[in-house]
Amino acid sequence: MANKKFANKPLYDEVVRRFSAYVGTSFQKGVTASGRPVEVYALFGGQWPHSSYTKEMEKLVQDVKLVEEADGHLSKLAALRK
Repeated sequence: MANKKFANKPLYDEVVRRFSAYVGTSFQKGVTASGRPVEVYALFGGQWPHSSYTKEMEKLVQDVKLVEEADGHLSKLAALRK
C-alpha cells in the first residue's frame, strides 16, 4: 500500500506510518476487518444461532465501527489533499 513511487506526495509519510504491511498502525485492523464479510455469510448462511452467535455479532459490530472510523480518517486525508 505504501509504494515508493508515491514518495513525492504530501500524505506519503502518513500512509507509510499507517498502512505499511505488517507494521503499520492501521494494517492489522484492516486485515481483521477484511475477513469479517466471510464470517457474516457463514452466520446468516445456515449456522443456527447459539451462544457464540452473540459474541460473533458483537465482534462484527466492533469491526464495522473500526472500518467506519478508518473510512472517516481516509476521507479527512483526502480532503486535506484538495
